[in-house]
Amino acid sequence: MEVTEESFDSIIYKSKESYLFLSLCYKMAINFQPITKGNLPEQDHIFSRDELQKAGVPSEKINSIYNIRYVTANDNRSKSNTPFSEWMKCLSEKNKKEGVFKTHLIPDGYLSADRFDEFLLARKNELLKQLEY
Repeated sequence: MEVTEESFDSIIYKSKESYLFLSLCYKMAINFQPITKGNLPEQDHIFSRDELQKAGVPSEKINSIYNIRYVTANDNRSKSNTPFSEWMKCLSEKNKKEGVFKTHLIPDGYLSADRFDEFLLARKNELLKQLEY
């Protein structure tokens, strides 16, 4: 695997490189052998595909590694196609939202699809910080 910023930009949803990249960014904290299938890790779009497609965002941006997070299968199903801003309202408790943002390296302040490009850049910066040693 070539380790350059440009090579990371080309990593997409569910590619073999995406699993390695996310595992490194999550500091190897993902359990790939959980006791129950409901806890298997899955890749999830932070901004849902449905929301971004409706906003006219091209699929290569929708499926960018910078829009993907690791979650359990149960968490993925519960979020499903919920628009990002609505999903944030479900995390009504401030501490819960802050925990999710911290765990998944989600930059704050980008709640709508019209700021998606800014979100991708901010999330990219957050993820790349995890690779600095």
